Amino acid sequence: LCESKFQSAVFTEVVGRGAHGEANKTKASNKIDKAEERRREKARNFVAYSAADYESEKQLALDKVDFARQADGATVEIFADDDKGLYKQKHAKRWDRKKKRYVGTADGQDIKRIRTEDGTWLPASYKTGRYEDWKKKQKIGYKKGEEEDGEEHEAGTSGSTKFNKWKTHNNRKQLAQGPKSELRNVSQIKKIRKKSAKLQDYMEHRRQENLKKKAGRAGGAKNAGGGKRRK
Repeated sequence: LCESKFQSAVFTEVVGRGAHGEANKTKASNKIDKAEERRREKARNFVAYSAADYESEKQLALDKVDFARQADGATVEIFADDDKGLYKQKHAKRWDRKKKRYVGTADGQDIKRIRTEDGTWLPASYKTGRYEDWKKKQKIGYKKGEEEDGEEHEAGTSGSTKFNKWKTHNNRKQLAQGPKSELRNVSQIKKIRKKSAKLQDYMEHRRQENLKKKAGRAGGAKNAGGGKRRK
């Protein structure tokens, strides 16, 4: 024990390793500086996937679906066991933010739900109807029926007076409505593709017929030239 105390008292300071220790410290500080420089350069040149305070705002937010679900899972329902308590519980009122008045708790039990494109069920209040309003403003459905009617008239009564009157009236409508929308639904795309495929088949058929005619004419010319040769 005395020997260990003596050794610790003598060898309190290590001589000859100061430069090495300073070099290690310098390397470590250089690594930290380089990492900080890369981080700053990345922050300057690249846009982050989320805001810097995204996580804190997410945890502090109260009006969100995750918090509502967690709160519903953590609630404990206490039911009354007597007539008076059951009556009070059944006729309790709550504040409805949309209706701006107090409503009964039984009014909110039948919640209508809608199914999204990915199969998720959501309350009907999430449906805004913006797409339907946009379709009405763009008059996509009306233009679709109008184009189909136009094709039928062109196929059926191309040279009649009725068609000319209808065409003039339709042109006036189109001028009043503005340019047609370039958006097409599935049926219109199928119709366009079918028409283009039919046109290509017809053009290929005509090309083959022309090649056959040219080959026949060339063969007839050769035979006629052979008959006119003199002996």
